[in-house]
Amino acid sequence: MRVSILKSKLRNNKKGNMILDGSLVLVVLFVFALILIYGFSLFNEINDEMQSEEDLSDMSKDLMTEKVAEYPSLFDGLYAVVIIVLWATVMIASFFIDAHPIFWIFTVLLSIFLIIGAGMLSNIFEETMTDVAFASYTTSFPITYYTATHLVEFIIAIVLSIGLALFGKWRFGQ
Repeated sequence: MRVSILKSKLRNNKKGNMILDGSLVLVVLFVFALILIYGFSLFNEINDEMQSEEDLSDMSKDLMTEKVAEYPSLFDGLYAVVIIVLWATVMIASFFIDAHPIFWIFTVLLSIFLIIGAGMLSNIFEETMTDVAFASYTTSFPITYYTATHLVEFIIAIVLSIGLALFGKWRFGQ
């Protein structure tokens, strides 16, 4: 009995929040890109320490060198998968939410702030990655670097697709 009441309350209180979904995607993409490149720089430092260590066997040093070589392609591909999965998940979730069309106007106005935030995060990422400590690592992550430096374009596309899924559905029977 209580479960059905809770389900009906949740079903009736669903609100379409394109801005919150877009913000979530923006922050996840930005933070994940930073973590990947910072992680690779840390992994390279650990590898350099291991290679200079005389107590370690050549087999362990070779294995570590191999893993350092595999890291960029593996995690750059993972970043691309995260983009696609986040985008698809947010679009599917938005499609199943009923939102009144009047909220489209407010959502478009608030989307401007989201796009400005994407531009700021993109600039922060680009300035961080042009630092001498990280400049050599950015070429190893072409998908990550391109996406993180072009967050404005990606967020515009994501927000527009969420908006279409949220507000562009046909309402049959009403």
